[in-house]
Parts: sequence; C-alpha cells; structure tokens
Amino acid sequence: MKRIPTNWFIYITFLLALLTTAQAADTATPITAAAPNPDQPKTSPYIAAENHLAAVHASLKYLDEQLPTIAVAAEETALRLAGNPKASIHIIAPSTSATRPSPYYNEFTNRPGALLASRTKNPTHNNAPKSDDVTLLFLTPDTPTYRMPESNDDFALDQQTVIKLQLQADLSRLIKQAQTHKAKGSFLISFIPLNLIKELNIDLETIPHDLLIDISPDPQTPSPLPTYNTAIPAGWTYYSELFCASTRHFRDNIPVVRKSFELDTRQLRYVDYIHTPYHADRLPPDPVKPMALGAKYLKTLQNITRDLQTASFDNIEHTIDRMSIATAEDSRIFINASGPFIQYLSPIYSLNSTITSLPNYPSIYTPWRNQTPKKSDFIIIIADHQTAYSEYFGSYKEIDRIKQFPLGSAWIIESYNTPKGTLRRANHNFTDFPHDTLGDILIDKFGQVGDTLINVPDYDTNLGPSSTFTSLTLYQTLTAPFLNND
Repeated sequence: MKRIPTNWFIYITFLLALLTTAQAADTATPITAAAPNPDQPKTSPYIAAENHLAAVHASLKYLDEQLPTIAVAAEETALRLAGNPKASIHIIAPSTSATRPSPYYNEFTNRPGALLASRTKNPTHNNAPKSDDVTLLFLTPDTPTYRMPESNDDFALDQQTVIKLQLQADLSRLIKQAQTHKAKGSFLISFIPLNLIKELNIDLETIPHDLLIDISPDPQTPSPLPTYNTAIPAGWTYYSELFCASTRHFRDNIPVVRKSFELDTRQLRYVDYIHTPYHADRLPPDPVKPMALGAKYLKTLQNITRDLQTASFDNIEHTIDRMSIATAEDSRIFINASGPFIQYLSPIYSLNSTITSLPNYPSIYTPWRNQTPKKSDFIIIIADHQTAYSEYFGSYKEIDRIKQFPLGSAWIIESYNTPKGTLRRANHNFTDFPHDTLGDILIDKFGQVGDTLINVPDYDTNLGPSSTFTSLTLYQTLTAPFLNND
C-alpha cells in the first residue's frame, strides 16, 4: 500500500478539524456580540467629544478643591475695596491686541452677574497699580501674541516644538506684567494651570502670586485638548464669592450686580446705577457665608455639563456628522459666534489654545461674513444667551441666508426648556417658530433666562452666568474630533 505523504495527512486532519468546529458552532448557543477588547482603540468620531465633556465635568469637581482659596481671595479683595474707595481690581490676561481689552476683562465686567462696584480697570488704559489694589492674573494660553515667521527656514521645527515655544512666549509676557504689579504692592491673585506650567518647564517661583488658584483639569480625566483649563468657571466663582464677602463688609451700600438685557430690556436699572454702583436705595441682603455662592455655582455648572453629556449629545453627534461631510468634501464650516468672550477665541483663537493659529496647522473653520453658501457648506451659530433666530444674529436677510446652507445649520442656543417658543425675529415681530420643521440642529445650553444661575435671597437679580462657559465647552467639544485631522 502506497503511503500518504505527511503534508497531505496534515492537510486532511486540518479539514476534519474545521468541519468538527463548524458543527459544534451550529449546535452551540449563539453569541450576539464579541466581548470588547480593552486594548483595541476606539474609532468612533464621537469619542473625543465624549472625552472632552467628561473632562470638563471632572475638572469642575476638581475645581471644588480650590474653593477655600478662592473664598480667601474674595475676602481680601472685599476688605481692600471697602477700606479704600479708590482701590481697584486689575486684570492681566491674554488679549488679541494691545489696544483691545482682554476677553477676560469683557467677560468679568460686561456679563450679567458682574459687580458694577468691583472697580475693575480697563487694562488698555495702562492704569498704574497702587498698594491697596488687587490684580487678577489669568495665566492661560487662550489668545496667542507670538507669531513664528512662516518664511524663515530657521523656524522649520516640528509642530510640538513650535507649540511649546509659542506658549512659553505668551505666558512670559503675562508673567512680566504681573511682576510689575507685584512690585507696586498690588495683592496678586494668580489663576494658573499648574499642569501646563510643569509641562512647559516654567519655574513656579518666577510667577508672582499672593494667592495661587490651580485651574488645571482633573489629572485623572484628561481632555483631548492639551491646554484645556477652568479659567472661566474659576473667575466667576471668585466674583460670586466677592459678592458673598461684600454682604459682610459693605453693609451700608451693597455693590450693584449687573442684570441681563432679557430681564432689564431697556437697561433702565443699569442706567440708574452706572454712576452710583452701590445700593444706597435699599437694605442689603443678609450676610452670606463664605463659599456658599461659589459652591452653588460650581454645582450648577456640573449639572449643566451632565445635561450636555446626555440630553444634548444626540444633537452634538449630528453636528459632528455634518462637519465630517463638509471636511470630506473640502467644503467650508462657518462659525458665527456672539458674546464678549467666545467671539474673540473663535475661530482664529480656537480650542482654548493657540494650536490652530500656528503655521501649517489646518483650521477647519471659516469666519461668517454673510457669504453665499455653496457646495456642502455648513454653519454653526454660537449664541450668547439668546434663542435661535433672534435679532442678535444679524439682519432678516442674513438669517434667511443661513437657512439656505446645503448641510443646514447647528444652533448652540438657550432653549429655556421649550422646543418651540415665542422668539424675537430680526424684524422685531414675535412669532411661534417651530424649530423641528426646519431641519436645523439645536444644541441646548441649558441656561436660565437672564443667564445667571445663583439666586441670592432678598436681592433683585442672580449671580454666576453660564453662557460663556457652555458656549466655549460646546465649541471645544465639536472641534475635538477634528483636532488631529490633516
């Protein structure tokens, strides 16, 4: 008998094994899904957006640990303002121009919830600090001031080195200004992302401060955005605590808090108090304990972030889908942003960092200048604290043009918990506008009418606005999936 070659024997054995395995699989209990492999990278385009929102929520809780220091900073500020009628607050923060106020100055002096009597100086006026003054240093890399020449071969460095050099230059300029204020005797409250300072190898001893407030993200839940920080919620927590301290130290004339145009349509209250920013005409509210309003503000922002992660996330996904179509077809994604802070950071100074303004880094956004939409263009409208299609977005003609975008539009707005409501149109007429019939994406910011969140008993307006925080958070969330795209 002829012997079967060894290799044929192995081949026949392998076939029999396959048949046996297939028969066993037919009789076994069916498996509906394979077990997830924890080592396999996630490929969903929404993962970066989910991770950023998770980082924001965790970082707000992380900021809770800084609340005692923030309360002490507010207490010292109130004592200085109460002790010297000429004492002032100065803000050192990133700015887009030497002749234009910093977005931080606009945010903390012009928003609902701002204290008219905080005596915050316009940084472009070059007011020299005095020994009784207070200086707030926001050491954040939001708006770049340093530019590397694209045509110079000496600067042909890798991207990460370029980013690091630019961040170091931005922060060094702010540190130098703060050192001048410190030398004049101003009490220096420094809001610093310590994680970034360490990463950039900046010696903490070179950063002047009397009190240091860490605005780093939670290290256990990092954001996809490398320079994310909590400067805005930390700043408003400080101003909320400053009102707390004012109720204890300004008993005869409590400082006036700015009220939203939604609740003071003709700004009559603002005009009444602009030259006398203290309430000499009413009894002050009962003294508020330290950390009471700051803790409430941070907790409310945490709840809003949870709403963004849940109730708003379907529409965030739809927006990312349309952005993906536009980028895949080399079309434009327009940004139309409003508000004293977000409009200066987008789209040129996007992502709360400098990275998209660097040479050779592709920006996926185009500023909206009432251009004619074409191809697969898409637009994202970031409201301040208005509802959709309000007059604050431009003329009636411009709003009609927005409605003609091939991929539609995404509106980041305050819905005030109404799917359709009485909305003010550009022609100042009121109409019931059914959002869901237009095919637009509406991402709810979950704010309150009047923007501010924190009620103060026996006072006529609230503290602690949310609109800038949610606008910036959602802008970052939508951009995060495209951060590494070429």
